[in-house]
Amino acid sequence: MIPSNLNFYCADWNALSNAVNGANATPPIIVISSNRSRWLQDHCGIARDRLAALGLVNFDNPNDLRALSWGPTPWFEPHRVNDGNRTVVMLVHEKEYQTYRAKMVGSGITVVGWSFDINNNPSPDGQVPRGNTMVGFGVSRFAAIELAKNLFTAPAIPIAAERQKCWLVDDNVAHVRAFPGFDNCQDQLDDNVIAMGFGGSTVNEPDVFFINTLVNQNLGVAALNDLQTTGLVQQCSVWNIARLHQLHLNFSPYFVTSNEDSSFSYHLSQRAQSGIRICTGASVVKAQPQHDNSAAARRLNYNRDFIVGDLYDVEKNVSVNNTPLHDFVTDTILPGSQNPREWSIYTESKVVEQLMAKVVLDKNNWVPNRIFQPNGANGQNVQRHTA
Repeated sequence: MIPSNLNFYCADWNALSNAVNGANATPPIIVISSNRSRWLQDHCGIARDRLAALGLVNFDNPNDLRALSWGPTPWFEPHRVNDGNRTVVMLVHEKEYQTYRAKMVGSGITVVGWSFDINNNPSPDGQVPRGNTMVGFGVSRFAAIELAKNLFTAPAIPIAAERQKCWLVDDNVAHVRAFPGFDNCQDQLDDNVIAMGFGGSTVNEPDVFFINTLVNQNLGVAALNDLQTTGLVQQCSVWNIARLHQLHLNFSPYFVTSNEDSSFSYHLSQRAQSGIRICTGASVVKAQPQHDNSAAARRLNYNRDFIVGDLYDVEKNVSVNNTPLHDFVTDTILPGSQNPREWSIYTESKVVEQLMAKVVLDKNNWVPNRIFQPNGANGQNVQRHTA
């Protein structure tokens, strides 16, 4: 199902590579984004305006609540990160690349685009969708990890494996309560620990919450002496890229609409020498973003509709309690729907992906290797483009 080439687009690859692999470079932050360029532009601007009002150059660190007193600002905004050696990359689909590049001018954030080649080769059974580029939650995270692998391994003399770490962050993460600090979290990763995360956010908070409530919640710094070995690595996390590269592991692109984080977390927590750690004393806070609804974003949604529709045609006859999945969703989950196909295809996709994640959790030995090792023991084919 994975097309042959994963394409990345960047204005200056040499500058990005030098920044990430420099002698004093600290692990980069890769932000996964779509359809929110205007909101990000505006809220990065809030951070800069707040600094100007305070007469400061940078905030102290990501725990500095002054950055939120005028409303939510991205946790990864460079003035909040306050580390000139830490590169912030915003990874977006190629269809939105130019839109984001224009909006992020002056932000200190490097925009990189990604896309898979369209693959028209038929699968042996004729069932696997072809003719559309891969999109979705799983493949966007897959692309983020592959970008990090490529950045670290492309130089003629790669940086030391113990330095090959990166952060993955959702674009509307505005705060991590009691954040333990970048270095302290990165130090938790070793040959036996692939990723570390925090307590997850279940809601997107309105602007007023940050202005009136969160700015008064100074919780200090969470301890790292009682980390959990099970849970979900999601929303804001740090990853051992060298270990993922060595084991040929990555998020599964086959989770298109949901469960991309939970399935991979379940898988890693059950593997020997590839565990996870969760700091429950720190927790992610996410803001309510506004969407661009640009032509580029609509084209991307159109691609996703095609992928989900193709999967629908494969999955609709899967049985749930001897009832075809299509009928189960339409008659039980979405009773009275006026347009069963239009409303059920995304629900069916999520049902199937929840079942897949449940299998990963309860019967991990049943999971085919290529779910989380899509290229087997081979590396992903990557093509860099200057754009």
